[in-house]
Order: sequence, then C-alpha cells, then structure tokens
Amino acid sequence: MRWFETHGWRDQRVSEHSAPLFSSIGAIAPLLIERRWRQAMKRCKHFAGLSQDERHRVRIALKNLRYMIEFLGSVFDAGSVKALMKPLKVLQEDLGHLNDVRTAHGLIRELVGSAEHDINDVGLAAGVVIGWHLRELTNVEAKLCGEMRRFRKTKPFWRPMIFAGVASMA
Repeated sequence: MRWFETHGWRDQRVSEHSAPLFSSIGAIAPLLIERRWRQAMKRCKHFAGLSQDERHRVRIALKNLRYMIEFLGSVFDAGSVKALMKPLKVLQEDLGHLNDVRTAHGLIRELVGSAEHDINDVGLAAGVVIGWHLRELTNVEAKLCGEMRRFRKTKPFWRPMIFAGVASMA
C-alpha cells in the first residue's frame, strides 16, 4: 500500500519493464485491451467446431476482455465502449448457459456414482435435466454461432489510439 500511495514506481530504475509505469493511462489502455482482444479472438476462432472445454476457455477469455474494457473504458468514447459491450455481454450469458450444462453433466455423473441414492430415481431425474438442457442447447447453438460471427467482425474502438501512438513515436 505504501508503494502505491507514495508512487514508489517513480523511484525504481527505468527499464523496458518499468517504462509503461511512466506513461499515461490513455497511452497504455489501448495496448492492454488489444492484448485481451487478441487472446479472445484466438480462442473463438472456428467456434462452431470447438469442444465444451474449448468453449469454456472462450468464455473466460471474453470475461477477461470485458473486465479489462470495464476497468479502462472511461478512457474512451462511451458510445463506442457500449457498442462493443452489448454483444460481449450477450455472448457471455449464452456461453454461461453452455457452462451450466457442462456443470450439470458433471454433477449428474457424481450423483449416479454415489451409492447413497436409488439409481433409478437418479437416472430418471438425470434424463429430465439433461434432456431439458440439450433442447435448450439446440435452440441456442445457431444463435450463439451467429453472435460469435458478429462479435468477431466488431471494430475495436481502441485501435485508432494504438496506431496514433505508434505514428507519434516514429
């Protein structure tokens, strides 16, 4: 806390790693968001063919991107931030639903493996739960793939700042 409150980073040796500490947040924010953007774009490539585990990693990458944008969004035009956050939130909700199904499958496997329950009752309940989720997934899959395609085509609002920063450094 003392290091933070006394701006201790100003007292350290200047190096390649410490140089960003001396920059304004406006100069650093686009680079930080770009890094998360690239990670998310890499993860969601060929989304339709991804496994449940890979889709879960997409969800996490999108969540990290969203948090970064929420943290640094005040540096940018509010309308541009909102235009990207809206589809990002929808994607996260739908991917969260997929993760709920994934979790439900795991919980049902645990229940079936437990000797404490009547296997017939568990099997019936599992069939109902899994059937309901599979029906929902069928309805959501095409929508989710479309949302992902639209999201991947979204123009990053921070890129002009990156290119302006690179041009001014040259």
